[in-house]
Amino acid sequence: MTPDKSKTLDAAEKLILDLMEKHPGASETSLLALFENIARKSPEVLRAITGNFMKHSSIR
Repeated sequence: MTPDKSKTLDAAEKLILDLMEKHPGASETSLLALFENIARKSPEVLRAITGNFMKHSSIR
């Protein structure tokens, strides 16, 4: 796995955890399904989401 892909996966995982913390009603399963659906239909959107999250978090 490339370092960039690893960083993106780490960011996606942290984003899911952050969303679960901010929205206690959301389950990990539903958020994973959402991200999988986005990745399948619009991978560029998922990259943009995780890239934006990486810019605004402590992930570098």
